[in-house]
Amino acid sequence: MQILKHLREKQMSASELAAELDLRLNTLKYNLDALEEAGLINVRKVKWSCKGCKIKVYAFSEQPILLLPRAKTNEYSSICGTLDEVRGELCRG
Repeated sequence: MQILKHLREKQMSASELAAELDLRLNTLKYNLDALEEAGLINVRKVKWSCKGCKIKVYAFSEQPILLLPRAKTNEYSSICGTLDEVRGELCRG
């Protein structure tokens, strides 16, 4: 949730986010990949380092998310609880 909160405020590279959140870069990149695959964030632009390395700049996705559960189960309750928590975090900013 902290990654989403930071990216909602401004676009950042993985190394900037890692420093801001005090996380190892490998851990953060794993989570960024998962969030990107889920459509919650996207690569807004690519820039180049002075060493010629490609640096992705991530941003919060503006795409709405639609979840359609098949039936009420424990997983359904868990998902709803997590979404309520994320919504509260993002709305508080």
